[in-house]
Amino acid sequence: QFLLRRCSQFDLVGASLDPHPLIGASGTIKATQFSPDRSVVVIEEASESAGKGTTRTPKSVPSGGIHPAKKVDVEFIQLHPLAVIARSQIPVPGAVPIVAEGILEALSGAHNRWIVDIQPFHGSVRQVAEMHSFCAPALTAITNNLFVAMMCPKSDEMEYQGYNLQGSLLWRIPFTNDRFSPRFILSKNGAHFAIETLHLKHPIAALDPLTKEAVDEEIIDIYDTGTGVRIAGFRTTPVYTGGKNVDFSPDGTQMAVLHDGAIEIYTLNELAKHSQ
Repeated sequence: QFLLRRCSQFDLVGASLDPHPLIGASGTIKATQFSPDRSVVVIEEASESAGKGTTRTPKSVPSGGIHPAKKVDVEFIQLHPLAVIARSQIPVPGAVPIVAEGILEALSGAHNRWIVDIQPFHGSVRQVAEMHSFCAPALTAITNNLFVAMMCPKSDEMEYQGYNLQGSLLWRIPFTNDRFSPRFILSKNGAHFAIETLHLKHPIAALDPLTKEAVDEEIIDIYDTGTGVRIAGFRTTPVYTGGKNVDFSPDGTQMAVLHDGAIEIYTLNELAKHSQ
């Protein structure tokens, strides 16, 4: 089964390929995303009314002072059984890091300290981890019990840090300045994940425009989720700045990579063996 989005409607499509209406949005959909296990879908849509109520608003999201036309309504929808489990509003469309339990957010503290907490869909807020970073950590949930913070341990360095929801630092992965526009691709079983980045011929400043002359290839790195160990890397061509040149099979045992106009299939256990 898969979800098919058509304008402001989501259809459920099975083996017969007959679409069955599942979710209808009242406004224009701006963005969608899923929890790592695909049990919850997040739908962001243009607000039709400033008076629409919310059941939960992350503390880092302003709850007032935003012009109604600028607001984006966010609905967190549980797929099985189908139910809206929370609502919120944010100023602009953007990634909302979630696990099946709730919403993750990074709150700034003194001396470049950051607190990551989780706001459960049911229950009270609790602190998950504390970290030091010279930039605001960008959070991505990899599984329902593990998230990655892309952060700056030094003012001129960036890296990924993997944490579990008990606050333990599990691993670090450096992010070099010849990479650009990282995207995470997750496997449903959570055993592996991929990071897809554009490779730059030379570093560019944050505000410099990205041109095709600055990019020579796209790199896909595959990692073991529990250890952060890189088990394989691919350099794909042609380069598509929109990404999505790699994906995992539904059972998480294989992956497909687009390379030189062909789709290549790899078995992850075999890649892990060759990396040892």
